[in-house]
Amino acid sequence: MYQPHRSPPGAKTALILNVIGLSASVLTLLMMDPEKVRDRLLGLINFAFGQGSSSAVALTPVFSRYSEMWPVYLTLFAFLTTITYYEFKEEIIPNAVTIPGMAVGLGMVAGFRYVSLISSISGVLVGMSALAVIGHLYMRSKGNLGFGLGVIKMQGMVGAFLGIRNSIAAFFVGALLASGYGVTQIVRGRRDMQQLIEFGPFLGLGALICTLIPLGDLYWSFLRKKWGF
Repeated sequence: MYQPHRSPPGAKTALILNVIGLSASVLTLLMMDPEKVRDRLLGLINFAFGQGSSSAVALTPVFSRYSEMWPVYLTLFAFLTTITYYEFKEEIIPNAVTIPGMAVGLGMVAGFRYVSLISSISGVLVGMSALAVIGHLYMRSKGNLGFGLGVIKMQGMVGAFLGIRNSIAAFFVGALLASGYGVTQIVRGRRDMQQLIEFGPFLGLGALICTLIPLGDLYWSFLRKKWGF
């Protein structure tokens, strides 16, 4: 029977203070002039690629997007890093990170408008509902949840930041990475078929991949072109 992990004494308080500090840092970052950020980024590109090709590189969508969206990605990376740390150290995904993360993600979507607010809210609700159903079905067939409730809340946080399409893609990328890791560990004799894998870090890695490459949006565009809708 699945037993939820309990946070160690003081962990929730420490994480709440960390989230408050992170929020204050993000607010400071948001007050910075985007033009200064862009100038610094262009300087790094010029240093790395040389003056001749820096303009072409700077005009690519990924660089122009990151020059404006870096506070959002920095915030998401901070949340995912904290979750990964506690998943490996304590085998928990703290509510003190995922629940505020949903609120911060929705707020940043509303402020930056890089995905629609409807997509963000749908990413939270659909992602959490889908994983809850999968977990319920897995429990009925295998006798355990398969993944903790923290993963469900983490999926909601990812959905708040990335929107419904890219958050779904992040889940499947994470599942693929976790499956590959599990098979490798079984083949090497370090894990048996009954042991569960901590899915949080793989979901986090999937979210980062879909942040860099919006696989959900790309796949949706492919379907629209193929089926004409």
